[in-house]
Amino acid sequence: MVANLFCRGTIEPAYYYLGSDYRGRAGDAYTLTYMSQMGGCAVLDYALSFAANPAPWLRLSYASYLSAWALMNTGTAESNFGYWYPGQANDGAAGGGFEPAPYGTTWLEQPHHRGA
Repeated sequence: MVANLFCRGTIEPAYYYLGSDYRGRAGDAYTLTYMSQMGGCAVLDYALSFAANPAPWLRLSYASYLSAWALMNTGTAESNFGYWYPGQANDGAAGGGFEPAPYGTTWLEQPHHRGA
């Protein structure tokens, strides 16, 4: 649980860190992936089965379960149907991860800017 807690963004709870999963670069690259929910499941199990005070663990587990919803690309016609990728054709899409670094290269060797 200590290792799981370490990579859940509890010290710096920005929306792209809280409940997320940290990878090899300690949150500097690629957060909010499917592993956020996987780790949150273990935190929820600990909260329900072992914790003397389950409230903080429940909050963190639900943050993990819901973290990737931050990557939903959706909006109204007035907002051009989304923040990450505007346009009606992209309305309702979800990102597979978040890059917190302002600029860099993805694991697929593609340039990126901060975002989904």
